[in-house]
Amino acid sequence: MLDWLEQAVLRAPAYSLGTAESHPWLIQLYEGIGFKKVSKKDLGKGHITVYIKKPLHHEKKVNRTVRRDGGLTA
Repeated sequence: MLDWLEQAVLRAPAYSLGTAESHPWLIQLYEGIGFKKVSKKDLGKGHITVYIKKPLHHEKKVNRTVRRDGGLTA
């Protein structure tokens, strides 16, 4: 599901989410698919929230046209 979201929907350089520090297996899972820990915060809800971020590396699409001599414009 995240692969589809990253490829088909998101048009940002990165996205982030938060999860409870008391669920370390979730943090490990997300780190395994490219997320990095960014910060922690106590929001007063009985747990510490860990914020994680994943950079996206979208290929830049370049508009090119064919010149009369058969070459491509940049």
